Amino acid sequence: MIFADKSFSMNGGPWEALQVALTGLAEEIYADPNDDEIFNSLHLCYYNTKVDAIISKTKEEFLKVVKSQKPKGLTNFIKCFNYINKHVVEYTNGQGRDGDINIIFLTDGCDTLSTNASLINAQAKLKATLKDLHAK
Repeated sequence: MIFADKSFSMNGGPWEALQVALTGLAEEIYADPNDDEIFNSLHLCYYNTKVDAIISKTKEEFLKVVKSQKPKGLTNFIKCFNYINKHVVEYTNGQGRDGDINIIFLTDGCDTLSTNASLINAQAKLKATLKDLHAK
């Protein structure tokens, strides 16, 4: 899962750096056209006050989404944590699973919508889910 901050604070230089980083990631991720296993589980998630996610099958599809995004809105990490929580449970059918789940956050700063208490609560919930799945 790649989480890319598209809040308005990313406007300008940070946004340009994010676009370059995602383009470079696409080159690496899709380097082997015969490796189609990754394409079934790569979530590209742009977030601000909500998470907009796609599961891309090709480098072209991935880059089309990258080029179509524009920075706007505020930053809400809790939406990201909830997305991770939901999709990790779905991915593993709640039973845990062999293999790694990699999560990359690309951001310029802090959550601008949530209270510290709500962030800590969301982090604790996600941590508990991951710990529970790992134990299975």
